[in-house]
Amino acid sequence: MLKRRILPTFRQKEVPPSARQFCVIANDEGRNWIWGRYHPDAVGLIPNRRFIHATSLDNPHLDESYIKELLSMPPEWVNKYVYAKMDAHSGKLLPDPKVIASCWPPPEVDVYLAVDHGESTVCSAHWGFENTTEHTIPPGVPPGWVCIFREYWSEGSTVEQHARNITAMSQKLKIVSKVMDRTTFNLTQARRGGIRSSIADLYRDSGLVLVPSVGSPDTRVERINVVQGRGLVVTKDCPNYIRQAPHYHTKVNRRTGLPEIVNKSSYHAVDSVGYLLMSMPSLGPRILYPPGEDELPPHLQPGHAYWQQSKDEAARQFAVANYRERLDSPSTEPFGGNDEAWDQSTF
Repeated sequence: MLKRRILPTFRQKEVPPSARQFCVIANDEGRNWIWGRYHPDAVGLIPNRRFIHATSLDNPHLDESYIKELLSMPPEWVNKYVYAKMDAHSGKLLPDPKVIASCWPPPEVDVYLAVDHGESTVCSAHWGFENTTEHTIPPGVPPGWVCIFREYWSEGSTVEQHARNITAMSQKLKIVSKVMDRTTFNLTQARRGGIRSSIADLYRDSGLVLVPSVGSPDTRVERINVVQGRGLVVTKDCPNYIRQAPHYHTKVNRRTGLPEIVNKSSYHAVDSVGYLLMSMPSLGPRILYPPGEDELPPHLQPGHAYWQQSKDEAARQFAVANYRERLDSPSTEPFGGNDEAWDQSTF
């Protein structure tokens, strides 16, 4: 295809063969055809070819804060999108999970639930929370970190069984959000009378009410990587996500030339974790609340003379402004009268 695109250039008789050249600019996707035909590690040094490798850090217009944000991502993400390392594993999308022992959130911490229903195959569900306390939750969830602590995985069961099991596993948890793959809300189920319903309706009829998930696979991958960079742990009670996450990768489609997630429909655990993290509030710097009044310096406390004087002056100006406005505005006395009118009244 590439030769056909540049064929007119080769046919220009006025350009000698030694002067004919072309340039390809592309993003890498692992050891694809660019690496196999042009990279020195693959073909060696060829006199009439030159391979130029550039990273995101070569851009002189990037500010330091943006570079720090890029480098704070997981190593796999940085290697692919920042350093553009064309290794055999650059198609890998997710970092290896950081696994800890079993963990349980405190009663006051919000818990999020996400379900990926694979019709006639697998139902996967995960529970997670963000440590909003001021102390580390055993066995190792620091404040501000996210923990995926429970997993449900079942094959060949009915919706009623899935709903019953997930509801039972949600007992004694402060669940604030329950989401499921948005495709399960499509009206694909037939009922009597020609009424159409969805898989989500079947879950609701079984006592488990869920809302549609948001985001595409690429968005979910991005969110998992962002949370991983800021702090994400997975307990050993989530074996299927621990097994699937390292193998979630892309491969170039030979027909379209575009990268595609390999066997995307089989990664149910990755999908449910992605739904879960997308349903959580956007993670960012923790809010620093102002200190109490007793912790403020004397000159900043509300009772200080400076602030009291400012309040008095503001009150005086407010009174003057309203007094002038009252004089300039039409009378609002009963019956539209004024003081003189009342003095001359016959009452």
